Amino acid sequence: SLLGSVCDSELIHRVGITIWMGPRSAQSHYLDRYVAAFESLDVEQGFQNLSTLFVTLISKKYYEKKALDDLEQVLRELWEQQMSDGDEAEADPNLSSLHEMYKHLPDDKRMRQVTIDVFQFHLASQANTYASLSWTLSILLTHKEHLNHVITELNTVAEAYGPDFMYSVEALDQLTFIESVVQESLRIAQQSITLRKVMRPCRFLGKALPEGLYIATLLSVTNSEVGDNEPPAEQFDPDR
Repeated sequence: SLLGSVCDSELIHRVGITIWMGPRSAQSHYLDRYVAAFESLDVEQGFQNLSTLFVTLISKKYYEKKALDDLEQVLRELWEQQMSDGDEAEADPNLSSLHEMYKHLPDDKRMRQVTIDVFQFHLASQANTYASLSWTLSILLTHKEHLNHVITELNTVAEAYGPDFMYSVEALDQLTFIESVVQESLRIAQQSITLRKVMRPCRFLGKALPEGLYIATLLSVTNSEVGDNEPPAEQFDPDR
């Protein structure tokens, strides 16, 4: 199906690695190794199968450390390839910005920190990308007028910035209606529970919260709050 193919994990990985490391990173030589290492580090399975957490503890993170080494090697090869192609300014801007941020570190420590950041950014985005893509596409397929607006906006930006506009931050900033569609889709469909741990005793809304307590925030509750002059909460309206 359309949703199944679009939300396939391989595509999500391809999008994530391309955003942070440029179009070249989507080549199978880099992508296959990156995905294998990423999957070894991904904590998602730990929420469903606690035995994986015990393996991590017993092995003293052996497999995770090896995966991080493999991930670093892929990033190092990509960076060196970009540098060999010309001036550093020609490299992918996101990857360059990370190297610039840690330029005060020795090369080996800088590369390690860049690797950790790329993994964390990719993990954080991927954790929500599957659901947000599904929700947005399914809602658009039932709201053809908004779908037509999205297609028009995409074509307009593509004409202005060229077929590779998705790699340009400036071009993506022009997709304002699509951003509104995604945000409205998340508002309507989001059912996630945000879990937070109390690190020290405190008071919240008049209640004493002891250290170690876990607090769950139901986003579906806060997302249903709308202003007096806004459409009903259950109505899909990107212009709200």
